[in-house]
Amino acid sequence: MSEMTPEQMAKALKKAAEELKKATEAGLTGVVLLAEKFAKEEAPVDTGALRSEIHNTPVKRTAQGFKGEVRSGDNILYAMFVHDGTRRARANPYMARAAQRTEGKAARIVTTELKRVL
Repeated sequence: MSEMTPEQMAKALKKAAEELKKATEAGLTGVVLLAEKFAKEEAPVDTGALRSEIHNTPVKRTAQGFKGEVRSGDNILYAMFVHDGTRRARANPYMARAAQRTEGKAARIVTTELKRVL
């Protein structure tokens, strides 16, 4: 193996860091998509309106790391009452169940993406 100059080493490290960030973003995107799928499976269905309102926001890099989320009921006013319950209706925490189902698979999904670049 030939020796690298400090400039070449810095360039190689910068490229490796960028590849790791891209792999992390890809893995987290997989986690968000899986969480959305599980949320749709767990959501109660009467008319299908609540289930159709479950969506994800794309994973993005931020100053603090990465951010992506699954949202429910942005346009359905009763979504939080279904999830959290009321005095008259029991809670049906479908988003919490989806998060629990996703949690056990998240590390494997991200690890798989990271292994592709390592």
